[in-house]
Amino acid sequence: MATTAVSAALKFLKGLYGGEILKVTPFHDDRQLQKFVKGMIGTGLEAFFETGTFRGDTLGWVAKEFPNLPCLSCESSRVFYAWARARIRAGNVHIYLEDSTEFLAEHIGSYRSALFWLDAHWGENWPILEEIRIILNSGIRGVALVDDFDIGRDGFGFDSFHGQPMNLEYLSPLIRKIHVPNYRPGVGYRGYAIIPIGIEVPVSLLSSYEPRYVSSVPRQVS
Repeated sequence: MATTAVSAALKFLKGLYGGEILKVTPFHDDRQLQKFVKGMIGTGLEAFFETGTFRGDTLGWVAKEFPNLPCLSCESSRVFYAWARARIRAGNVHIYLEDSTEFLAEHIGSYRSALFWLDAHWGENWPILEEIRIILNSGIRGVALVDDFDIGRDGFGFDSFHGQPMNLEYLSPLIRKIHVPNYRPGVGYRGYAIIPIGIEVPVSLLSSYEPRYVSSVPRQVS
């Protein structure tokens, strides 16, 4: 059954990426983002959490860069779960077939600090607010990075849900300040937001970013 799932994933990815299916693009191949991640984990964070494994590019890269760091990821699709499991065999990697909110609630309590890469939002599934709520309520320290974020700069892609962009207004019920990229994008770059959780991010790591603040009354979430 696992072989069938891997074959299905391969067929889908070939249609999506063509001849570049095997090209590895961790963090969208954004070198500045990769630099930030390495610097942040280098401060002594205890774990890396990813919601939305997909091909496993980002998960595999972090696991290779930090072979002693527990790297946990979840994927709700059986197809991509099987594909990532087949690709990544590192001993510090743990991939779970489950919903992102269940995944975070189940495993976050095992660590005092972590870096979070939140990328499970796609199609009709947008769990980002609940993911952030779980992280904030857990008492863990670290940094959450929200992928596919509208930073208001050309060249950085972002996602929308029923016409609502992934932006600070959308996160405003929970988050009042973020940092976003302030550098020239490369091909295929996606916007993202940096959210400190109970810590101060070293100033040296923020030189390529600018702060953004909620300037109006936070929108209400029912």
